[in-house]
Amino acid sequence: MLRRAIAENPNNATVLQHAGIGELLGGDLGQAADYLQRALRVNPNEFGTHWQLTGMAHIRMAEGRYEEALDWAMRSQAVNSGYDASHWMLIAANAYLGRMDEARKHLAALETISPGVNLARIRRGQHAIDPHRIEVLIEGMRMAGMR
Repeated sequence: MLRRAIAENPNNATVLQHAGIGELLGGDLGQAADYLQRALRVNPNEFGTHWQLTGMAHIRMAEGRYEEALDWAMRSQAVNSGYDASHWMLIAANAYLGRMDEARKHLAALETISPGVNLARIRRGQHAIDPHRIEVLIEGMRMAGMR
């Protein structure tokens, strides 16, 4: 359905964004990145670009490209510092890169904006077909001290 929507609306940033997140959760990471980057090119200032930027960070985390994930997550946080998923990426990427002070700083910020957050709650809310796509985040957040 998302691919059909793209065919009918190839320059609609919202459609591209939803297709990118759909591919991230249940399809091809390369296609997900293509859709999300196209959405950013089509309308770089649209409300909601933090979803696209965080989606790109998540893709790079799943690929093990932590420096790039960190860059995308920082861009997302600059757009919307209250978006909890961008903090997940910042925590996990910094942890994998051995930057534990930074990871813990972002963990404290996440706990401020999302009281009671924990790994089980995050995992429950994610439904990727490939478990690695969420588990890489869970493990990075665990490394930073999240329970």
